[in-house]
Amino acid sequence: MKTTFNTLADYRDAKLEKELNPADLEHFLEKEIKYVTRKYKHQENVNDVQKGDIVILNSESQFLKFHFQSLKLAVGSSLFDKDFEAALIGLHVNEEKELKIHDEKVKVKILQSTRTIYPKVDNQMIEEFVSDKVELKHIQTVNEYKAYLIETYKQQAYEEIMNKNLYIIIDYVMTHSDWNFDEKELDDFIQQYMEDIDEELKNEGKTFKELTTEDLQMYFDVKDFDEFNHMVRNMVEYTVACGVFEAILNDKDPKTLTLEEAEELGWKILEDYVKEQIGEIWKE
Repeated sequence: MKTTFNTLADYRDAKLEKELNPADLEHFLEKEIKYVTRKYKHQENVNDVQKGDIVILNSESQFLKFHFQSLKLAVGSSLFDKDFEAALIGLHVNEEKELKIHDEKVKVKILQSTRTIYPKVDNQMIEEFVSDKVELKHIQTVNEYKAYLIETYKQQAYEEIMNKNLYIIIDYVMTHSDWNFDEKELDDFIQQYMEDIDEELKNEGKTFKELTTEDLQMYFDVKDFDEFNHMVRNMVEYTVACGVFEAILNDKDPKTLTLEEAEELGWKILEDYVKEQIGEIWKE
């Protein structure tokens, strides 16, 4: 590689995320326990409205969308109107209330609210749930299953926060370093990228030069060719800079390596650093 740098940012200056939101664990446990008890769930008519309830209501408004009789909708699904559904939460059956939705006055009356009730999980449900799962045969009680879920969550969360912090570090170094990009090297990579695009487009009977602005939007999410060229330039600069950083990180001279050889060196040093920094990210 021919690209060099004037200054290379110290990856240890990147601010890492070291904590997880405890609410994420609670949500994970609730979702998994609900899955166990789903076959025992039932519907009940209730007196108030909460997210997830199915309601039937009347609504009066000058705005036609909100003028109807006996409409049935799932609160919080956003299938009808996100703001309207949110405003229904906390209302009671037979309650009439005037709401303001999108600057429109809307008078609603809740006729019925039906809620899905999940029973409290018990040991018998757990035993039945794990009966056909070889990897869970050792689990017999609710507490044992929750302990398994917590450990599963911790493993998943650890991998997620590891990957997130690796991207944080790499992005920090890419954006806080002063790079001397070799224009010939960048042009070569851009040309290779364009040849790869043409090869893929050939399968659809197209070439890049024949693409319309609508095609650019569909394929690359850009509005025109100028934005596309800018996107490709940034992408190639980032990729090359990553290769240089990866080589330096592994005590190699970037000038003696191709980009492919640099990429094969891996990020083990960064992985070890992140592991050391985040430590135990969640404790029971």
